[in-house]
Amino acid sequence: NGSAGMTATVNGTAWASNMGTLGFYTASDNSFDFQGGELTKGDTTAFDVFLDGPVMLNQMISSDTAVMGGILINYTDVKSGNSYNGQYGLGHAFITVTSYDSTGHKIAGTFSGILYNINYSADSVIVTNGKFTNTFTAQ
Repeated sequence: NGSAGMTATVNGTAWASNMGTLGFYTASDNSFDFQGGELTKGDTTAFDVFLDGPVMLNQMISSDTAVMGGILINYTDVKSGNSYNGQYGLGHAFITVTSYDSTGHKIAGTFSGILYNINYSADSVIVTNGKFTNTFTAQ
């Protein structure tokens, strides 16, 4: 889909998926998963944005108040081997769905947060201005 994409700012540096994006909806879990990757300067970084349904338009969902597994933002730096999470109990993640078409399988929204290294909690990344626009495949 030409309108699909994912962008964000990571620690003040612009990030944009240039490896395509994937979107999935799993009916048995009523959950969405959106993924994007950026290859730049010999490194690959990726975002994985996960959200449980039901979809509520224009309402920010916070990992600080969502139930376990309700939302997750993961940022991975392949070269360093570091993975950073914002989810219930680790980091602070925020997701807002701004448009949703269940029939046409399209969704868009924003995300941000302070994501902590899953192996060393003193290390973190700050994600701002995150946006996703995806089609999704129902599974």
